Amino acid sequence: MEKIHSYKDNNWNVYFLKTLNSTMDEIKKDFYKTNLNTNTLIMAFLQKNGRGRKTNKWISDLGNLFISIKLNSLNVKNNYLINYITGIIMYDVIKLYFQKTDHLLLKWPNDILVNKKK
Repeated sequence: MEKIHSYKDNNWNVYFLKTLNSTMDEIKKDFYKTNLNTNTLIMAFLQKNGRGRKTNKWISDLGNLFISIKLNSLNVKNNYLINYITGIIMYDVIKLYFQKTDHLLLKWPNDILVNKKK
């Protein structure tokens, strides 16, 4: 792990990393289990071996956004809904920056595609 920057704010630990295998694999490491009331966000500029749900391979080209989030301070009964809500929110935010949105697509549950690319 080559850390570029990190910071702590309220109940969040945020890590910006240059290159790693997978943000999902990274966030599961013991290093990030310091406090059960602290949320963690990991962002990488490049993933070597990204993966999606189950065994799906993740397209990890430079210029994409690679983030994994561990919410420890949020107690949600149906936590699987967070993926869907996140996708909708991200789609709406990105849409604000496009003049034409016909090339913007939300692929469930939380992938945003622009011109058919993640």
